Formats: sequence, C-alpha cells, structure tokens
Amino acid sequence: MAIGEYQSALVSFDRTKSPLDWATTQNDLANALREQARHSEGAEATHLLADSVIAYRAALGVRTRGQFPKDWGQTQNNLGVALLFQAEQSQEVEATRLLTESVTAFRAALEVRTREQFPQDCAVTQSILSAALRTLARHSEAAEGTRLLAESVAVCRAALEVRTREQLPQEWAQTQNNLGNTLCDQVRGSQKADLIHVYNSNGFHAACLRIRIAADAVPLLNEAVAAYRAALEVRTRGQFPDDWAKMQNNLGGVLCMQAEQSEGAEATRLLAESVVAFRLALEVRTREQFPQDWAGTQNNLGTALHKQAGHSEGAEAVRLLGDSVTAYRAALEVYTREQFPQLWAGTQVNLGDALQEHVESAEATRLLAESATAYRAALEVYTRDQLPQNWAWIQDKLGTLLRKQAIYEEVDQRQGAEVARLLAESVIAFRAALEVFARDKFPQQWVMTQDNLSTALREQLKHCEGAEAARLLAESVTACRAVLAVYTREQLPQVWAVKQNNLGDALREQAGHIQGAEAARLFSESVTAYRAALEIFKPDEFPDLSGKILTNLAISEQALHQFQK
Repeated sequence: MAIGEYQSALVSFDRTKSPLDWATTQNDLANALREQARHSEGAEATHLLADSVIAYRAALGVRTRGQFPKDWGQTQNNLGVALLFQAEQSQEVEATRLLTESVTAFRAALEVRTREQFPQDCAVTQSILSAALRTLARHSEAAEGTRLLAESVAVCRAALEVRTREQLPQEWAQTQNNLGNTLCDQVRGSQKADLIHVYNSNGFHAACLRIRIAADAVPLLNEAVAAYRAALEVRTRGQFPDDWAKMQNNLGGVLCMQAEQSEGAEATRLLAESVVAFRLALEVRTREQFPQDWAGTQNNLGTALHKQAGHSEGAEAVRLLGDSVTAYRAALEVYTREQFPQLWAGTQVNLGDALQEHVESAEATRLLAESATAYRAALEVYTRDQLPQNWAWIQDKLGTLLRKQAIYEEVDQRQGAEVARLLAESVIAFRAALEVFARDKFPQQWVMTQDNLSTALREQLKHCEGAEAARLLAESVTACRAVLAVYTREQLPQVWAVKQNNLGDALREQAGHIQGAEAARLFSESVTAYRAALEIFKPDEFPDLSGKILTNLAISEQALHQFQK
C-alpha cells in the first residue's frame, strides 16, 4: 500500500473500537514513510522521517509490552531504525539526542526479542544496535565512547552466534563487516600521539608527532582484518559488487593502520596490500556511478600511496608520491568546498602533506608553493572558532612548510626579501598554533611548536638588524628555555644537549646586540649552556659536533673575559 492509502485507512479506523488494527496501520504507515525517506533528500527526507517517528510512537500507545509484547518489540525496533536515520541527517547535539533515543528503542526491543524465543529477530536488532552504539560513541566523550564501542563489539559478536555462515551467509557477512568497522573504531579510540625525535652527530634535531595505538589494541586490528576478509568470502564481486567494493575499501583502511604499527618488510607488504584493496574498490566505485564513494576511496588510496612512498627510496618513492598527489586531486574533483567542506579541507591537508614531500630540485619551488596553497585552503574551513585543534595543527604544518620554502629559496640564491618574508610568515604561523596548543592542555604539541618557533626565529635573525633583531633574539631565547623545560637531560639527554647548544647560540647572539653588565650576564649564561651540551657530546664520542660546540664556547669565553677585564 502507498502512504496515502495507509493515511486513508487510519481515517476509517476508530482507535477506540479497533485499536489493534489502528496501531498496525500506524506501524505500516511509519514503515512506508521511512522507506520513502531513504529515497528522498534534504528537507523532504527530514519531514518523512519525523512523520515516521510520530507514527511509530502512536502505534506504541496501543501496542504495549503488557498486551502485545511481540508487536511492541517489533515497533520498538522499527522506531530505533527511524531514529538512527534521523540522527544521520542531524548535527551535534540533536544527533546525539536521536542516537540515544535510538539505542534506547533497540534495547527495549531486545527485552522481548530474546535469543531463546526469537533468535532471528534478536540477531537483527543486535546488528542494528551495534551500528547505533558505534555511531553514538563518535558523539561521546572519551570514556563513554570507549564503553559504547565495547558494548557494540559485544552485541555484534552475539548476533554472529545466530547469524552463522552456514545458515545465514549473507547476514553473517554483513555482520562481519560491521564487526570490522567497530573494531577499527576501538583501535582509533586507543590512539595516542608520541613525540618522535630525529637527530644526528652534526647536531640536527627535529621532532614530530607519530600516532601510535595502545599495545592491547593491536589484536583488534588483526581481528578487523579477519572480519573483513571473512565477509569478502561471501559478499563476492560477482553477486554483490557494491558491498564487495565497500568491504575492499574497509579492508584497505585497516591494512594501512596495521602498516603504521609495523616496520620494515612487514609494513611494506601491508601497504602494498592496502593499495591493491583500494584499487579493487575503485573498479566498482566509479566516479560516474558512485561519485562520493569514488572520492572517498581516492582519498584513502592517496594516503596509502603516501605512506608507501615513505617506505621506498629514489625513483620509486618519487613515483608513489606523484600517484598519491594524483589520487588526492581526483578526490577534490568531487569533494568541493561548496558541497563537502569538511572532506574538502581534510583532503587539502593530505594533498599539502604529499606535495611538500614530492620535492625534487627542479620542481621544489612550485611544489612547495602548491603545498602552502593547499594548507591555506584548509584553514578557510578549519577555522579557530569552529575547529581550534585542527586549525592549530595546520598552522604548525604551514609554519614548517614556509620555513622549508625559505631554505629552498636561499639554496636557489633568490632575493633575500623573499626569504625574509617566508620566515616571517613561518613565525606568525607557529605563534598562531601556540594560541591553541597551551602547555597544560596539549603538552606534546606545545613543545614541538615551541621548538619549531625557536628554530624559525633563529633563521629569521639572519635577515634582521637593530631593534628587530634584538626582539627576535629575546623571543628565541624564551622559546629555547621553554623547550628545555620539557626536553630534560634525564629523559632525552642528546636532545637536551642539542637544545642547550641552541640556547648557547641564541644567548651569545643576544649578548652581541647589547652592552655592559647585561651583555656579560648573557655571555656567562651562554658559556654555561655550551658546557652543559659538552657533558653529553663528549669529544671522544662526538668529535665533529663537540668541535663546533667547543669553538662556540671559546668565542663566548673570550667575550666574557673582555667584560671581566
């Protein structure tokens, strides 16, 4: 029956005389409204779903648990589905409210739809409840989100006890895919940012954040891979091409996550398998038939290729980075700012990352400029007011990139004014990031950005004079001291020593811009910093670096001696 026919039937039914017929028709009307909403868009879909929810609630006014438990359970299940669909079309607070109501409805349904009495109905509700819990977890705080995901996994596993491969192969495969999705969300929830340090015997040091998952979450990744592969054994390309492509995309994503936790040949193997899975998905997810899915998989492919390049060298790494850039640009053909602003901005960041690594001498200037353009584009959507952490993170990326641009400009012997402009913009970007990355809230991001700022300031000094140079020197010293407050000798002795040397340089240069007792004090502090660095970088272990530090120490000591005369 059509929606109009159900509505006409309700007019003829008297709720007081034929309550069960009236309630059944309300339930059927709600089903029809919900189904039509799935094939509608925008305001029309929203209106249909709202009417569907109203009709289900009306049916429940008659279909009570006490009098009609089976019908009550069925309608609670249907209501949960409609509320879940409503939540998908809503934002933030409203979405959270609707998801909470959806979960409540499914849990109510399971009070009647028990495994003992109605095993198939129970498994159906459990499968959908698992998806609702997983979605609600994304709208919840950390601890609550973790609890909801654990419940989602448990409910999914319970459904698989009924939905076996032998008896219900298609439902089994779909639930395996859902299990894989939830396990992946659990893994993401365990992720933490570790500060990774790179340094060498010449005194070079760089810090970057690397996302790691908790050790106890690694088995979850393996389970997710197994779940997706199991689903693909049933949902084949020949019979279910759309589902097959979706699962290949999911498999590619989890293999990429596995690779991030691996090293060497194992990471290389996993990334190669990830790329294969994404390319297989794209054979079905064409731009013509599934433009949004195609764009999503192109973005995922770009990420896998980018990571693959990081495990390659020479011409192969360059080729993979080029392929990564191509994939991101393809995604942006569909992910426009007007239609998909968040996805557009996220892909712009990915593109910027790949472009600045895809640098060869002949192309460096152009590629770095394109990378800066991509980051700045992302900042148009990731604003400080709406997404402060994303905004700060991209500001830090932009600052690092602009400093890199300045270095290439100097190598190419470009005009000093352009180098100075890039370094000034780099400093501005790092300062902006620090407006959000406060030490008490984001200690790792704070110290990394302080370190980047300190380096950029020292390089900017080369292009300044007089009062401006003195101001930058003072700020550089402050940034150096801030970094040393975190990079302690006990925890990171070599990093600490590098920063002591940097502090010594900044103090020595600062002393050179002033006179009198203050200059003497700064030279004295410079001597102290260099000597501290030499406690770690001993001449017999680090001859080259210690030689440089000893030279700087001698200059500061000589200047200090002149003041002491």
